[in-house]
Amino acid sequence: PRSSDETRMVFFSDAAAALGVVVAIVAMVADGKAPPGLESIPAPRTLEDARSIHMAGMRATAKQMVAHGHGRVPSGVTGPGVITQYGHSAGMGRSICGASASAGDSTAGTYSPVDFGADPTGQTDSTAAFAAAMAAVVNVTGRAARPMASGIVNLGGATLDLGGGQYLIGAPLVIPPFTGNVRIRGGTLRASASFPGARFLIEVGDSACTPKGSQGVCNEFVAVEDMFLDGGHVAAGGIAVYKTMGTTIGPSAFITGFNVAGVLVEAGHETMVLDSWIAEYYWSDKHPGTTCSPTTNEGSIGIHLVGEDNYVQNVVIFDFTCVGVLIDGAASLLEGVHSWNGGGVAISVNGSYDIQDRIIGCYLDYSVLEVVNPNMITIQDSFFYNAHAVLIGDHIKNLIMRENTYSLDDYGGNRSIVLSNPTATCSSVDVSDPINGEQGGKGPHEILTTRKRLSLHLTNTTKWTFDFTGTLLFPTIDSVMYSLTVDAGEPLVMHAARPADGMVVTVESNTQTSGTVEIEALQCI
Repeated sequence: PRSSDETRMVFFSDAAAALGVVVAIVAMVADGKAPPGLESIPAPRTLEDARSIHMAGMRATAKQMVAHGHGRVPSGVTGPGVITQYGHSAGMGRSICGASASAGDSTAGTYSPVDFGADPTGQTDSTAAFAAAMAAVVNVTGRAARPMASGIVNLGGATLDLGGGQYLIGAPLVIPPFTGNVRIRGGTLRASASFPGARFLIEVGDSACTPKGSQGVCNEFVAVEDMFLDGGHVAAGGIAVYKTMGTTIGPSAFITGFNVAGVLVEAGHETMVLDSWIAEYYWSDKHPGTTCSPTTNEGSIGIHLVGEDNYVQNVVIFDFTCVGVLIDGAASLLEGVHSWNGGGVAISVNGSYDIQDRIIGCYLDYSVLEVVNPNMITIQDSFFYNAHAVLIGDHIKNLIMRENTYSLDDYGGNRSIVLSNPTATCSSVDVSDPINGEQGGKGPHEILTTRKRLSLHLTNTTKWTFDFTGTLLFPTIDSVMYSLTVDAGEPLVMHAARPADGMVVTVESNTQTSGTVEIEALQCI
């Protein structure tokens, strides 16, 4: 055994040698020469290129150290600060070559399932290996002494990094209640044939958890990014989030092969789904479309939000999913969602919570927008391509639909908005400033609003009649405003508007005259 002084001498000697190799490589670069191992690497054009070159350089440095006889640890010399043959700091679990944490190190930040025996080719089952890896990731021993909110243990950014591998698993990856600041990233998970049909590939929290604080959550600050999840039409879904605050799914998540939902968010709040692709089936697959029921939302759902204050942004729900996004909670935001899910309903909103949900800048592509019992809903700047909106309920209230574009054709129907109850009443509804992007096909197409302005010029008349059929959404007119401008040389006349008769409004004068009546009819005021 070496003395502590001898150990320090070995460390400083190898550290100096490593520095010498790095200086030599820097000098080669300065002379315009490629360092050993980097001759074939092109100049970086993207951040990912730069990262690859950096990692290759670190590996080349380690190889040069070994080639020059440095970096080898003499037998019996171990401990923090001693450099091993492949650049590891002994006992620290990190590598200058980018190797992940060792399987036995519970305090290291990043873990690879391969270190626990997982098969990154997906040829064999890796369930046991992932169970061990996740146990290491969420091991609370030695974690930050200061907890997060409501007694949630801060895991310090502990990360399960799949390293671009494809893994076959027969049980979910579970982030248990009362843990936070943890992430899963960088690879593919596929459900095996034995995967339980009621479970999700990744599960955050537990629906049975009893929260300790006023916010009603058991987990906080969890991220799943750069992941491909395939339920194989065996698993219930890709990711389930239970009673959590601050979960982020994406960027770059691709979820397919689910039977219930690609993403399920149940209770909790502030879950974000960003920059992701979701579909039960690929567009090129055969799928049982008859299993969908637009009126009961039976069948698969791309994203199901059962909670409040959630965000779905820049997400594509593609063919096939019965319902693209189902919002069953309050105060959520959908922005930049493109749903061409092929199941009939692109976005379905339950407006029964009396708190505003917002649909902004979305793209409904051959699938409709459905709002049940609309109340305090905003739908703005969205594009309906061969699609329309359906308002379900007997009384529609507190609804704003502005600046939406309707490009109707044979498939999308001939009305921009359809009332499930044609005699529905309304209050505080503003449907205005639509854009008619009519493509042709079967027509005419009706782009409906809750206020409409018409103009009519007649000569030698006492009556101007306006029919608002096909322009106003609801069956009754609440109010009209009009003006009569007589032609030059005509005398002034007395005039008034008669009460609306259904969709028809008449303006009359006491004597014949020639002039123009401009009139605006308003609904739901």
